[in-house]
Amino acid sequence: MRKTIVLLFVYAVTSGVACSGGSEELDHHLWEPGCRADEDCPEGQICSHSQGDECVIPLEYGDWCPDSDVCAEGLVCREDLQPGRCFPLGERGEVCGSNEGCREPLVCVTVSHPPECQPAPGLGDLCSLPTSNRFFRGCALEDPSVLCNLAIRPHRCSPGVLPEGAPCPETTSGDNGEWNSSHDLPNRPLRCDEGLSCNTSFEPPLCLPPGDEGDFCSWHTDCREGLRCNFGIHPSICSAPAPLNAFCGSERDCAASLICLLGLDVPYCSEPLEAGMPCPNAIWQDPCGAGLLCTMSEDNPTCEPSDMCRDDWNCPEDQFCYVDRDVWMNIFGVCTNIGEEGSDCFQGGDADCAPGYHCEGSDFPQCTSDQSR
Repeated sequence: MRKTIVLLFVYAVTSGVACSGGSEELDHHLWEPGCRADEDCPEGQICSHSQGDECVIPLEYGDWCPDSDVCAEGLVCREDLQPGRCFPLGERGEVCGSNEGCREPLVCVTVSHPPECQPAPGLGDLCSLPTSNRFFRGCALEDPSVLCNLAIRPHRCSPGVLPEGAPCPETTSGDNGEWNSSHDLPNRPLRCDEGLSCNTSFEPPLCLPPGDEGDFCSWHTDCREGLRCNFGIHPSICSAPAPLNAFCGSERDCAASLICLLGLDVPYCSEPLEAGMPCPNAIWQDPCGAGLLCTMSEDNPTCEPSDMCRDDWNCPEDQFCYVDRDVWMNIFGVCTNIGEEGSDCFQGGDADCAPGYHCEGSDFPQCTSDQSR
């Protein structure tokens, strides 16, 4: 190191470069490695920064390449092709391996096989939602109201708000669905227009108004107010709440104050079981009434007093059973006032929630604290 410093000092003195005031010239001559631009290289070579600022012979069309700055003029290292090769950027209709392999404004779309460079799809065009981010997802981002509708075969770009009778994917938001502007645009959900829901009892599912009694349904929101989707009937239909001893498929099929006894050969609507009564179907639900819980013992389980709950009918009439689902394998909860955190609001929306809470969710809407907004 000391020898190098001495040599530099001798060079500076013998070349007439002053130690002060001439440091820029000294730095330029002695410390700059390799090349800065192609003009610094011999004829027929180019300056490659990816290769340590070295002059290299440019790679020709089709040559394997580590980076674009080693390819000849007019070529780029197409890393979307494996392994990377020196090729021009893809033109319309040419095969591609990623969006970066296409000449702007073209993108790499997977609606063709193999993927091709094409304009971003617009309203009515074929579209796809590939799992890899290397390819273009969805529809043209210039119009965020146009989204890829997976309910159409083959998939096509559709208006983000679907009219009555339009095919809708099963993940479609229902009535009053809201878009989050920060959501990744290609993945934003379509939604049925106000007053409609995506009825998955049809193939493909359709955006339809709430059904009347006897209409096919896939969930309770497919039925008009006062009706329930009766899963005890196949196919399920909109029905008035079932009376005592009627067939049922879920507790919501039954009239107020009744429960659907599940886990039986033929589930039916029943009043909650009283203290001391056997509860053999407790693996499916807890059928005991307010202030009671099934003992869950292997031999002759019965309804016994408890301060815990598993289902709403284990609680007083003005409360429901809130189970913290964030706790793994938790099946027990505590009785909580209706309209507060976790309370169902699938029919009345925000009106079903207490002050300070709002209705949130599409498939299983629940009251959620306004502080979470």
